[in-house]
Amino acid sequence: MLKKFLFSFSKGLENINSGLTEINRSLTIENKKQETTQNLRQAIYTESFFLEELKKIIESEIEIESMPEEKRKKFEEVRKELRAKVDRYKTTSPVELIQWKAIRMPPPVQDEDMQRRVLAYCEEKLLERRRNILELRTKCSMDPRFAKRLAFYLEKTNYPYIDEILPNY
Repeated sequence: MLKKFLFSFSKGLENINSGLTEINRSLTIENKKQETTQNLRQAIYTESFFLEELKKIIESEIEIESMPEEKRKKFEEVRKELRAKVDRYKTTSPVELIQWKAIRMPPPVQDEDMQRRVLAYCEEKLLERRRNILELRTKCSMDPRFAKRLAFYLEKTNYPYIDEILPNY
């Protein structure tokens, strides 16, 4: 009876050890995947963030431009006063702070399973990026004022992938 118990207990410990080994391997692969894709993730996040901010700036400019003249004049007066107060403390505009990062696939890794996971993750992130670019491209094709302003800002900030958003630029 004791022998049977010890045998069952031993098998249970083996199963626990096997499970912990698999968890450890999965965590190691996930950690390596995150490490390997870090530059790509940061570049795509940076691009997405700045493009979204430029979109907000442009939409705000168009909204102000579309105001009735009297309302726009009052708005511009208030904005000028605020800017004079704020400009004393800052030296650069938000647009001047934009620094685009190159979007590149990470170098391959030796482990096949890990490489598959890295590629799947990268494809997912690049697909997400393509959707964002397509959304902006569509907006530009439907709104020439938006497209003109976006082209201005993308050129001003040396955006390296301008042709993906504005193919005829």
